[in-house]
Amino acid sequence: MFNKKETKTGRQQAEIFRLKFQDSNICKKFRIYWNVPLDGFKNRNEYYKWDEKHVQEVNEYRKSEKYKENREKIKEKKLEQAQGKISRFDLEFFAHRLGLYDPSAKLEFDISHITLKSGKPIYWRDFIEQCLFFANPDICFPDKPLPEPKLKWSNTYQYYELIIKDIYPDTDIKDFTNRKFLKEFEKLKEKLPGFNNLEPRYRKDLDFCLKLREIDKTMPYLDDFQKYEHVTEEDLSQTTNLKQEKKIKNKVKQARLRTKKLLEEAW
Repeated sequence: MFNKKETKTGRQQAEIFRLKFQDSNICKKFRIYWNVPLDGFKNRNEYYKWDEKHVQEVNEYRKSEKYKENREKIKEKKLEQAQGKISRFDLEFFAHRLGLYDPSAKLEFDISHITLKSGKPIYWRDFIEQCLFFANPDICFPDKPLPEPKLKWSNTYQYYELIIKDIYPDTDIKDFTNRKFLKEFEKLKEKLPGFNNLEPRYRKDLDFCLKLREIDKTMPYLDDFQKYEHVTEEDLSQTTNLKQEKKIKNKVKQARLRTKKLLEEAW
């Protein structure tokens, strides 16, 4: 999810960064190590020729004895980790170091490392990669992604959690009110456990219903009229006629049904 609103300030910032970065030692060292011209490739055709050689080096490594040896070493470390001799972190660190023998992995690592050292947010990576390879990058403005809501499955609790990705140092509070973000956020929220798109209603008779439920349990021998008197704490037997008594009993029955329905909905 990208914010496509490019600004003059943003384009200017990218251009100033490019000029300073391409003149830095870190850029020059990268180009020397990876056999890129010191002033960068002038066009795509030059880059494609370099990339063909790079792919060939990757293929040669993956067919080499060194590659097989490294795979076996990683298998041995996995066994040690399974036996509790080393930690999961030790295994991952070891595998990462051996993985850098692969020219493809080494290139990706170098570009990511340089991006971190540049002091720029991670989403500048593609732009910085272009600056490393080309004299004049095709990408002239690094787009800042909007925060992105995502559903993440929890293996521990067996349900989806809603998380927000792509938060950077320059992410602004207004990015969270962007229409695209809000639309996706509301859509994913519906998939969370316990989601209910109905606003809870205020129930005026809830206290009456709950007291009645308790009396139904503790005083089942009373009739509904007597239970009503207990709930309201009123003595109505002397002032109530048969028609009014019938109406009160009906009110109690209705309250009992509403309570049952309410508790079923809550569960």
